[in-house]
Amino acid sequence: MSMDKGGVVMRNAGRKLKFKLLASFISTLLILSYAYAQEVGKVTYVDGRVDIFRQGSNSGTPVREYEPISTGDSIRTKAGAKAEIRFEDNSVIRIAQNSKIEIKDYQLDEKNKRKTAAIGLDRGKVRTIIAKMPNAADFAIITPNATGNVKGSDIIAFYQAGNSVMLVAEGKLSVAGTAYPENKMLILAGNSVLVPFDGMPQGPRPYLETERKLYEQDTDIPVVLKAEKLTIIIGSVSKISGSVKITAKGESSAHEARIGETVQEGYQIETDSNGLAEIRLDNNAINMKPNTKLMIIRLAINPETGEYENIFELTIGKIKARIENLKGKSKFEVKTPLAVCGARGTILYVDVSPSGTTLFVEGGMGYITNTINGISQNLDIGQNMSIAATGTVSAPAYTTPQDRQSFGEGWDPGNGVEGYSAPEGTIGMYLYESDAGTATVGGADTGGGIETPDAGGAAGGTTENVVNIPITETTQTSVSTTDVKIIIRRK
Repeated sequence: MSMDKGGVVMRNAGRKLKFKLLASFISTLLILSYAYAQEVGKVTYVDGRVDIFRQGSNSGTPVREYEPISTGDSIRTKAGAKAEIRFEDNSVIRIAQNSKIEIKDYQLDEKNKRKTAAIGLDRGKVRTIIAKMPNAADFAIITPNATGNVKGSDIIAFYQAGNSVMLVAEGKLSVAGTAYPENKMLILAGNSVLVPFDGMPQGPRPYLETERKLYEQDTDIPVVLKAEKLTIIIGSVSKISGSVKITAKGESSAHEARIGETVQEGYQIETDSNGLAEIRLDNNAINMKPNTKLMIIRLAINPETGEYENIFELTIGKIKARIENLKGKSKFEVKTPLAVCGARGTILYVDVSPSGTTLFVEGGMGYITNTINGISQNLDIGQNMSIAATGTVSAPAYTTPQDRQSFGEGWDPGNGVEGYSAPEGTIGMYLYESDAGTATVGGADTGGGIETPDAGGAAGGTTENVVNIPITETTQTSVSTTDVKIIIRRK
């Protein structure tokens, strides 16, 4: 009797062990499948509360613009929210409020041409603007009770109360109910179809123009720079001090940055504890302090209008951006874990630490958007604002001279001396090379030095203190020392 009991115990233990091993194996497969999931697109617009559910996860997190999307991910919009996803083949999905979609399948070849795609619409409404491929690449829209295989480029679909409706604005659609997959119906442009719960497709019927406009209004996003008209631009590393590393797009390991090295979309620049860097772009420059990690999300220009779209992601650390020549609908934004910071024609400072995000603008206007609640706040010239990790938001405040000096110091990797201009204009610092001739304070030519912004020379009670500082510059082939003359003017 006891031997039988012992045998049962051993068999049960064996089954439990097998179950644990199987569960562990399945879990490993899920983790590996997510780790190696191919990036197939990016979130290109977010308005309101939009969450992303990564493959294999039941918990959602707030999604940010230009966050990558992979097969198996799901996107959910809350009430009053909208989102847009642009895939690598230039297909677009626009998601209305109270909706949820899943990227069930999206396969691209080495040239980012679509081979197959399947989008699940669990609830709500979407509009799909599908890029045409040279071959008949599949694109399926799947709801809980219907499947539509798209043979066109503009389809609106929604699922509500067990019913599916699909409207074909352009192209054609082959649709079937889940309960009767063999009964397919072809829907041509200008028509819509209803698939009732557990039923076969009903229709097609011509849709009204007002009906189409209502559907589009639910999914449309504000007019922005059109991606198909943008030309991708590149930047370069103009200055380095200490250890600065770059991870190129698609690479898993970083390398030491080099002067003159080009950087572009998808590149990450990271400074070590002793690192300083300056990145020159076509219309601006970005300086990075030590322990800073910056990702380039978007660097583009519309050649027809001259409008820029510059978007970066700052994970940790401090950056300064000098922004110029932003025309029309140009955009310059820095995304952080808590906020989106932007400005036009100004100097922008962003400080990201574990405790929160701080934005300070000088010489122009700026704005900051809380990504937790979507609330935006404009900043006037010389103001700063912070969002704490706890969600607490400070009111915009004018930065004190002491804090402005603190913001402005220690950015330049070339010489470690940073210009500073107080609000009253009583102190100015300008740099001149010692072999450039005698500097004249005012708009006159200084013989190759930097021209000062004030006219009229040093009259009017202005005094000057001139200090020569030897600056050592090290290149890959030589070490040179140059005297730098600092002129400090006081009125």
